[in-house]
Amino acid sequence: PELVAKLGQDYTVYAYDFSEYETPLVGQGMLSWVLASASSTPTAPAFQSKTMITGRVCKNILGIFCNGIKETLEVKLRLVPVPTCLQSEYIENMDKHRNLRQVMPEGFDP
Repeated sequence: PELVAKLGQDYTVYAYDFSEYETPLVGQGMLSWVLASASSTPTAPAFQSKTMITGRVCKNILGIFCNGIKETLEVKLRLVPVPTCLQSEYIENMDKHRNLRQVMPEGFDP
């Protein structure tokens, strides 16, 4: 909740890909996008979900405290803070771009 409450700041989400050599970080998009696209039916079966989680199955050392669960899914994420713009700022910037584009000569490739 502390991360979501900050106005003007979002986070880029990276997940470690355990299936690749040296477990590289793979971009998963912005935290706000992930939260906005969260499943509206969290009780739906996993095969109906479009959410992918990269992780690895590990032996649960503390199985005695977890009702006998012997394996867990280890998922590592890295959140990198990035500034965001408000929707009004985005629309203003798009209007500026549109106005500049009308002034540019035909065939100009910026």
